[in-house]
Amino acid sequence: MMKVRRLYVWLFVTTLVTCASCETDGPDDYKNYFIKYYGGDGNQEAKDFVVNDDGTIIMLGTSFETFENQEFTRLYLVKTDAEGNQLWAKKLGTTLEQAQDVELITAGPDAGKLVILSNVKKNSSDSIAIRLMVVSQDGDSIKSKLFNQLESQRARSITSLADGGYYVVGNTTDTDAALNTDLPLGVVDVDDELVIKFESDWNNNSFYQIGRSSIASGMKIFQVGGEFYYAGYWDAIELPGGINESNFFFRKFTNDPSSVSTLYVGNKSENEFLTSIVKSFAGGYLAVGTKVATSKSIVAAKINSSFSAAGSMQNVLQDAESINVASSGSGGYWIVGNQIGVGNVRDIVLISIDADGNVNSSRAIVKFGATNNDDVASSVYELPTGDVLILGTMELVNQRKMALIKVKSNGSF
Repeated sequence: MMKVRRLYVWLFVTTLVTCASCETDGPDDYKNYFIKYYGGDGNQEAKDFVVNDDGTIIMLGTSFETFENQEFTRLYLVKTDAEGNQLWAKKLGTTLEQAQDVELITAGPDAGKLVILSNVKKNSSDSIAIRLMVVSQDGDSIKSKLFNQLESQRARSITSLADGGYYVVGNTTDTDAALNTDLPLGVVDVDDELVIKFESDWNNNSFYQIGRSSIASGMKIFQVGGEFYYAGYWDAIELPGGINESNFFFRKFTNDPSSVSTLYVGNKSENEFLTSIVKSFAGGYLAVGTKVATSKSIVAAKINSSFSAAGSMQNVLQDAESINVASSGSGGYWIVGNQIGVGNVRDIVLISIDADGNVNSSRAIVKFGATNNDDVASSVYELPTGDVLILGTMELVNQRKMALIKVKSNGSF
């Protein structure tokens, strides 16, 4: 039976930053392994982070603030040193903006800077635009670009390309009936996939809207030489006589992501929603997601290095939801998600996956949280040392703060 280690953390909060750590082995371990919290007035929810070559960490989240009984949201960016000590924190963007993704720019005139992806609420409550923003390593906004060519569009992730451009994937509720003529009678067309290509000059962009399903979203694009590997979820009917139920999908394209064949992975009678995919150091990929049946569970599937074949869907953890996956130097992977308890109160959970895509039975599943608090994961990353960083949001005395957790390779402090 898989071992489960629960680390309860009893917490307090100030108006700025508090930190706590537990289970340290030596006098200096509190510096190297910790849980630290970041935020100001109101609530802050973590979304994503990047680790620079010098060990500094930049975290992206959303800050929620109330003024005259109206809630406003802004991007919240925090930079720390390798030990999690805050160097600066800044609010960026509009007052109706929510964080989605942050990536290090790898090529072009802005190489070394960061690109932030966000979703911006427009005038109507259910209408969204997409924003790209380039910021310096000091958190200064350099330029931004708004994509607002549809009634509503929602971004999921951004990929920095070798030519200095970007791919953004997500979905749109501004569905195109002409793209969905094969939907069965009575099936409602909720959203279409959306793939947007931004050129390096920031002046030109093109997009593809992909139908055939009632619910769908692009989740991530990888660049592999001159090709692009694209993953997401949709409920298109695979075979005649089938039903609309959600599966992971994988496609490989050069120019047009809508004109290529689709590789499906999933149980044909249940709904699986992709949440994250990562390329391993060995060249293959692990895709993780949430299966929704009578309850939720974390599932995973291995994809080969050419995106041409996939293993079967593996059950990872019951009563849990998948959030993010990272590669491990051991050849395996780390999954972070949320374990769902009584009353739908959640704890952050860290799971080690071996190179074959199965739960690593030699390592405990580790939970982070406090009794009756709703604590959720956002992202995970393995450092070159083998230590693991986890980003999440934790409740502290009726406030929600961004939390950075650093543990050893066995999940302990």
